[in-house]
Amino acid sequence: MPEDLAAENARLRRENQKLRDTNELLKAASAFSPHDQTYNVKK
Repeated sequence: MPEDLAAENARLRRENQKLRDTNELLKAASAFSPHDQTYNVKK
């Protein structure tokens, strides 16, 4: 049983790291998103 827990723990740690990496990538990409930028438009 402890081997199963260790394997599950390792799998979850890998999954968490992958999710953290994806989150960082999305944060970086959102810095370039025009959705967050304001534009000065002359009327």
